[in-house]
Amino acid sequence: EYSGISFAMFFFAEFVNMFVSAGLAATFFLGGFLAPQIGIGVIDAAFNFIPGFIWFFLKTFMVIFLYMWFRWTFPRVRVDQLMYLEWKMLLPANLVLLMSSGFFLAMGWIL
Repeated sequence: EYSGISFAMFFFAEFVNMFVSAGLAATFFLGGFLAPQIGIGVIDAAFNFIPGFIWFFLKTFMVIFLYMWFRWTFPRVRVDQLMYLEWKMLLPANLVLLMSSGFFLAMGWIL
């Protein structure tokens, strides 16, 4: 168990990681610093009047809000639940997909 400055550093690092990943998500998937263009001249001109760094931070904080909403809504997953999910659900599904794609390739079928 951490206390004092150690806990503060881990807590701070967690939120820095959240901000960096949200910034990357805003850049890669939401257009980064570009204003949204909806096709109406007056509204597009008003959106373009707002500086790019404000758009970037708005998009970043929107992604952070979604992170926190998801995190507060769903409970923490225990290790045994994660192992059950992997061994009983994901691994058999992946093996079925691997075998079916190998079968399709062997038969000469292209999907």
